[in-house]
Amino acid sequence: PATSLSITSTVQELRRNDCVLWSGPAIGEGLRIDEGVHLWTFRKVKGGVHVHTEETWTGAQVEADVPTATAGLGAGLEAWLHDLKTAAETRTGTGAGHHR
Repeated sequence: PATSLSITSTVQELRRNDCVLWSGPAIGEGLRIDEGVHLWTFRKVKGGVHVHTEETWTGAQVEADVPTATAGLGAGLEAWLHDLKTAAETRTGTGAGHHR
């Protein structure tokens, strides 16, 4: 279900033009993630930047219903990638870009 999450994130690794890795708990209405680990990687490609993201969640609620947690996580990643692509294209004014 759609919910707002309060995320206490700690940056674990930050490499300019390469990657961002953060982790931390997330709590929202009807959802508790004891620990999320989220990696973003960036690679220059012809015409733009390819962004790859992967994330894992742990916690009793997540592990009690893995299919629902996986679906929610996937939908969240897609939404973040869509918003990032939109912001990047608006900023550059190109309309071209790659995301996965």
